[in-house]
Amino acid sequence: MLPEGLPTTLPTDPVKRAGLVGAYAHAGQTRKPSARFPEGEPYMDHPDRVMLLLGDEEPDLLAAALLHDTVEDTQLTREDLLDLGFSTRTVGLVDAVTRRKGQSRLPDQTVDETYREFTARVAKHHDKAAVTLKMADLADNTDPALKRLDGVTMQSRYKQALETLKTALEEGDDTGHRLALLVRQHLDAL
Repeated sequence: MLPEGLPTTLPTDPVKRAGLVGAYAHAGQTRKPSARFPEGEPYMDHPDRVMLLLGDEEPDLLAAALLHDTVEDTQLTREDLLDLGFSTRTVGLVDAVTRRKGQSRLPDQTVDETYREFTARVAKHHDKAAVTLKMADLADNTDPALKRLDGVTMQSRYKQALETLKTALEEGDDTGHRLALLVRQHLDAL
């Protein structure tokens, strides 16, 4: 379902288009309250920071950074993103970092994907840019300056994710390795 009020003519540049679509999709959403943002910060601030952490990467990855939570946290679907003109690679990266809900494990039983299962799936993704994207997401989520979660919660949740994802980083992925170091520094600062 397309966001309400989304212009019918979108920018041709995929990063600008992703920023606009993400802003409309997350309109009115806020992140969880924190010490720094007692009312919660505007949700789109998070994807913006994730994109900035990636630096000078290729447009498909930067667009995916801006859209990385849309399928999980808004009404947008993978099909909507394709219909909006995003490349199959951008949509594939968004899909790779989207946690699965209602997975079938046994007949008549569905459960959501655990965080451990999720990070293991991202680590095995055929496009290793998904690992770099998730590492940027972790770097923002663990930033102690944002004071979003208590140290114990962050340590237990994100330490395992960091170790799983770090093993999947390709040797020449300077951005991914830089982000892994940043996540480690954030976790150590808690």
